Order: sequence, then structure tokens, then C-alpha cells
Amino acid sequence: MSGNEGQGEAGKHAILLVDDEPSILNALQRALRREPYTLFTANDCMSAMQLMATHEFAVVISDYTMPEMTGAELLAVMESRNPRCIRIMLTGATKAQSVPQPIADSILHCHKFLTKPWDDDSLRSMIRQSLEEYVRTTTTK
Repeated sequence: MSGNEGQGEAGKHAILLVDDEPSILNALQRALRREPYTLFTANDCMSAMQLMATHEFAVVISDYTMPEMTGAELLAVMESRNPRCIRIMLTGATKAQSVPQPIADSILHCHKFLTKPWDDDSLRSMIRQSLEEYVRTTTTK
């Protein structure tokens, strides 16, 4: 997958999915295909940063383990470009959700964790909650 392709139906909010494993990107897209979002995918951090330069994303979901930089480094770039964006770290570490939020914010640059394997209903719920938070921060600033 090229990383520059928008996927799914056009919606009010753009979501960026970043993972170097095509099967993970495909699974995320399948889980979200009926949701009213514009989905973008990137299979590496450089493609993700190119998309960040041309689109405003409400939510970014990035795998932690990426070839050229960590997901935390990528989310730090996103935070500097669009601090309102809700950043979700995708990880295989099952204890990630027990990381205190101040550490997640300052070191990992994320608001939430999505652990592999995920439940599709939980994923959709997490994104809906994230978008509500994004809209609140957008309307109050």
C-alpha cells in the first residue's frame, strides 16, 4: 500500500492509520469501513509525515514498532504539527494501558493505547470517544 491513498467513504473527520504490517492496516480498515470517516493509511513513518503535511487529522493510530522511527517519535511530530489531534499508540504490549497518563503524554506522546489484538467494537468506541474529545478541544480554542 502506498501510504498516500485515502480509503473508505469521505467523512467529516480524517483518521490516519500507520503500521508497517499490511495485515494490520487491512484489519483496521475492515473494522472501520462502515464508519463515517475518511481513512488514510501509511505503511511507514515517512509516508505518514507526508500525509500529515497535507491533511489535518482528528485521530492518528500508530504502531509503536516501526522501521525508521518509533511510533512515539512519529506521534511527537504529529503533536508538534497538530496538538489537538488525538494520538493513539497501537502496541502488542498488553500492560500498556496501565501506563500512567502523564508518562503516556510526555514520553510516548499519546492519549490512548490500542493493544493487539483488539476488539473491533472497542476500536470503534475508542475512535468515537476520541472524536468527541477532538471536537470539544476544537470548539473551545
